[in-house]
Amino acid sequence: MIQIGMLPFAGVAEMVQQITAIGMQAVDLFLSDPSTLDGFVLLDHTNRLDPLHAANKAGKPILGLGRGAQCLVEAGLVPGLEDDMVGMHLIEGSSINHQTHIKLTDLYQRNVFTTYLKPNEAISVCTDTSYQFAIPPALLQEIENQGLNVFQYDDGTIAAVSNKAGNVLALIAQLNCTQPAHPILLGMRDYIDGIQQHKIKPTKMHPLFYYPRFTT
Repeated sequence: MIQIGMLPFAGVAEMVQQITAIGMQAVDLFLSDPSTLDGFVLLDHTNRLDPLHAANKAGKPILGLGRGAQCLVEAGLVPGLEDDMVGMHLIEGSSINHQTHIKLTDLYQRNVFTTYLKPNEAISVCTDTSYQFAIPPALLQEIENQGLNVFQYDDGTIAAVSNKAGNVLALIAQLNCTQPAHPILLGMRDYIDGIQQHKIKPTKMHPLFYYPRFTT
């Protein structure tokens, strides 16, 4: 069975149910050997970054939601610059409880998490803390050129950024787990299943080439 590593914390039960409902098993990241896991879903921050970097190099899918997205940004896994250099960050705002929608951007790069989605399909998400990507203009242009700004909110602001290989996604909201068989999780499951069935090969790392200018 496909095993997905997760961090234990309050509120994780609904996501565990979603993962279980589509034939995967959620396991405690702290109680498992990370190298044996098939993918990761992070709903909160962790300082255990080595397993994530190793998983990324192996082409395993990593989904970060809310504070989990912040972890992926701080680890340099998105947008995936050379040597995992941190090129952007998240601004954390006030605590809120807000239901909203995201959709694929017009020029998004197809990746592990988008295979079940259609253009302009509204995806229900919820936020308990307002986050916003803070991206230098030159890097933002490169992200947009590559289609790594995968999801956007109704007002056009960026909701999620992926790496170039397409196996890591940082989404600054939580999935609405009331709908059965969430399409983002289904895409993740099918990618892992395809690897296990030797139908596809894991994605290879493709760094996003961006070199910030330093001024004195």
